[in-house]
Amino acid sequence: MKLRSLLLSIAVMLLAMPGSAQTPLIADLSEHQIQITTGFVGTDVLLFGTVDPNSDVVVVIRGPEEETTVWRKGRYGGVWINDRRVAFQRVPSFYAVRSSAPLHAVASDVTRARDGMGAEFLRLGSVDEGVGEAELNDFRKALIRNKERQGLFATSGDEIAFLGGQLFRTRLHFPANVPT
Repeated sequence: MKLRSLLLSIAVMLLAMPGSAQTPLIADLSEHQIQITTGFVGTDVLLFGTVDPNSDVVVVIRGPEEETTVWRKGRYGGVWINDRRVAFQRVPSFYAVRSSAPLHAVASDVTRARDGMGAEFLRLGSVDEGVGEAELNDFRKALIRNKERQGLFATSGDEIAFLGGQLFRTRLHFPANVPT
């Protein structure tokens, strides 16, 4: 199967510093197609481009959305069993964020929430009714932890580097278990 470069919707947001004139963002990928075969062990793709000097760049990579269930285990009579579950809708099957500066310095919480910049700002809907806000937050954190452990949520990694003030680049890693 082929994983096209745009199968994972890559949104690049140029956030210019106040007072600077915005010029067009120019970006490209080192690989436009990734061959997923039985021997696929993951791959790296280089994202590069140019922006206005003194600009910040944020890259958000999202895979197709899916429903995901998170279970909490409970101990009953000395045996651990699945006790409680919460199903989440609209969970990206793959998610990564790269930025040229810390996200809190690049954009306000309102902007980050609007554009889904950072795992804490993902708009995950729960299909389970009767779950309290605190409990839902615990399950949400567990979902993010599990996805990070599987390599499907990359909330840390190579940041965006600038070369010569205008040329930027970052490496995007797609693990072997990335969905096609």
